[in-house]
Amino acid sequence: MCFNVCDAYMKKGLLAKVLMSSVWDAKLLDFVKLFATRRRDFEFELTMHTSQGIDKANVKLDAIGEATRVLNEQFEYSYFYHCYALI
Repeated sequence: MCFNVCDAYMKKGLLAKVLMSSVWDAKLLDFVKLFATRRRDFEFELTMHTSQGIDKANVKLDAIGEATRVLNEQFEYSYFYHCYALI
């Protein structure tokens, strides 16, 4: 739709553009407002999607951290000598 309006405007002669400038101005301004709204909506959705991904990654990192802590506690008093574990 926007392409059709822009294309029609570009094909008009200079006199038609000048005489109908207020009409074209209103039409093109509506598209500028629409694009600004769509950009805002897109940025919001992108932010939400990114935040959800970060939240999921944090949950996984917390689980890995907890598993690492448990393993460290289990092997805290283990000593390895030449492929043998001494407790």
